[in-house]
Amino acid sequence: MFEKIAVSLPQHAEPRRPPSVSSPSIAPEKTEWITTQVHLFFGSFRKADADNAEVFSAGCVRLFADYPPEIVAYVVDPLTGLPGKSEWLPSLRAVKQALDERHDDIARFERLAAIEQQQLAERARLNNCLGQHRPTYDELRAKHGPNWGLTTVAERDDELRQRALALIAEANDRLRQRKAQFDRTTQNPNNREMTHAA
Repeated sequence: MFEKIAVSLPQHAEPRRPPSVSSPSIAPEKTEWITTQVHLFFGSFRKADADNAEVFSAGCVRLFADYPPEIVAYVVDPLTGLPGKSEWLPSLRAVKQALDERHDDIARFERLAAIEQQQLAERARLNNCLGQHRPTYDELRAKHGPNWGLTTVAERDDELRQRALALIAEANDRLRQRKAQFDRTTQNPNNREMTHAA
């Protein structure tokens, strides 16, 4: 039955098609492989109750001719494709949908692989830009000290205490100077009258 389809399909393809639809040209070696795949696919189901087995097979040949062999093999394989998912013969629409889904999966995997390669190349480029030598723990500790360049609470408290004592000493000096000036003005009565007149 399938040998007859493979031989008869190219002969009947031109007259049956409307003029607006282009007929595919399939290489003879690919036609043989596709016919084998259709035979495997058709025979994988419990009951092949297509209304017209020749039309269904011709539709499968046309579908399988438009997809890469690895996609067709995936859909025909009982472990990964339609024969492993149903015991009844699917429609041509379901076959096309399975082929499209596998095609989209492969395209998505290829896009992700390309993105991954870009990211790895970018990471390698950045690593080269940053320089080859990265300091070790011991080198960093020697450079920054035991506290990694941060002051401890005790050191900060000592620093604050020293600043506070300096401010207090400065304020005391100003207070002494004002008191001395006040004392001078109060001891000399002429200075007092001059300050009141002003």
